[in-house]
Amino acid sequence: MKAAAAPIAVAGAVALSATGIGMSASPAAAAERVQQRLVSEGYLSPTDVTGDYDPRTGAAVARWQAARGLRAHGLVDTITADELLGTGGSIPQRRTPS
Repeated sequence: MKAAAAPIAVAGAVALSATGIGMSASPAAAAERVQQRLVSEGYLSPTDVTGDYDPRTGAAVARWQAARGLRAHGLVDTITADELLGTGGSIPQRRTPS
């Protein structure tokens, strides 16, 4: 079983994992994608789409993770990116116990 990479901060702008959403993409574009998806699912207000991975975005990610039984740490790690953005990684989904 392959372990997920630990979440890291990218230039203080967006929290991703090294194997999560495209590290070649600009951090602002990645944060905006996350924010837009959270808006579409009702976890973030459209006015909060800024392209910055700010505390509101982190809190919305944590709520989204908790609602899906994932570890609610508020970072877009590989598992979160796979489920939230459909990045299609091959890492098995590890859920928190109920």
